[in-house]
Amino acid sequence: MGATAAGAAGATVTVPLGAKNNGPATLDRTQSGYGVGALITIPAGVTVASFPDECFLNTRGSIIKGDPNAVQYACFTDDIVPAGETVAWKFGLKIDEATPDVGLPITGPQTALIGAVGAVLLAGGVAFFVVSRRRRTRFEA
Repeated sequence: MGATAAGAAGATVTVPLGAKNNGPATLDRTQSGYGVGALITIPAGVTVASFPDECFLNTRGSIIKGDPNAVQYACFTDDIVPAGETVAWKFGLKIDEATPDVGLPITGPQTALIGAVGAVLLAGGVAFFVVSRRRRTRFEA
């Protein structure tokens, strides 16, 4: 889950960042050894004032492979995350310089674009079906 925050230069804002288990299974680190890990990239123009105990500074990809030139934190969940549950980590970010439209990146697919392309393909398929049903041709030998 990406997030945005607003505030004046010099202000510190709390930003919840997280991940959701879309299922269908429960994530159980006690069985597999792995929980949910998220790599949080801090944008330019802000400084991390506080971060949760479950998160660690990811210097040069030391925990999760990431961008060695960016400020990143690796965050991990508890041992069990049931299907449908969202886990959030609260970061305190100090806004060093006011920059419009700078928030943390949304790393999911662009749902609106995918939906629009799907609707266009569906409409094209329906139009092709209707045209092909109306124009029956007979084969006479």
